[in-house]
Amino acid sequence: MNSPPLKVILADPHLSLQALANYLDKDSRFELQAAVENGGNLFLNLARPDPPDVVVTDIDMPDMDGIELCLRLDRDYPQLNKMIFTHNCEPYTIRQLLDTSILGLLSKKNSFEDFGCCVEAVGRGHLHIGSPYSEMQARFKKQPQLNKYQLKVLELLSQGYTTSQIAALTYKSEATVKLVKKSLYKISGTRNEVALGIWALDNGYVRVRR
Repeated sequence: MNSPPLKVILADPHLSLQALANYLDKDSRFELQAAVENGGNLFLNLARPDPPDVVVTDIDMPDMDGIELCLRLDRDYPQLNKMIFTHNCEPYTIRQLLDTSILGLLSKKNSFEDFGCCVEAVGRGHLHIGSPYSEMQARFKKQPQLNKYQLKVLELLSQGYTTSQIAALTYKSEATVKLVKKSLYKISGTRNEVALGIWALDNGYVRVRR
């Protein structure tokens, strides 16, 4: 006996929305409930009496970023299966997303067939992290967990603040900030602020400055 089609809501602000919607609509594995262009309309459609089995969305939405969207979905719909389909490969964003309850993460460089396989897996409650995100996840897992103050110092260093400025901004002594920087050099295997900044960016500890 065949399983009933998986109910899907698709949220994507890009030109790919119609092509993805057409693909899902024609595939007997899926029942496309809605295709919307922003997070606000996504949440409106989630209020329906027959909830979807899976929500597919991009990271880069016009009214909220992907991290905010996933955190809201985690809070308001914790049992909902969530999948991200995106071009975004910024380490900071991917690290934050992997800390949410998403089950699927796939690059838009993949084919429609790969997309369909990921939607089906996630809709049935299975984890599906595609390349290059699986490699990024493995790299992140090898890195140590930094405490809040270490992360704050990294953030401020990446923004160009000096040791004395960081001390003033965080209400700590310069000696404390120097000790934290020393610990970060040891953890990262770097010897100067430039190399430390590159390490922090590559491993998703700080966001790329726009």
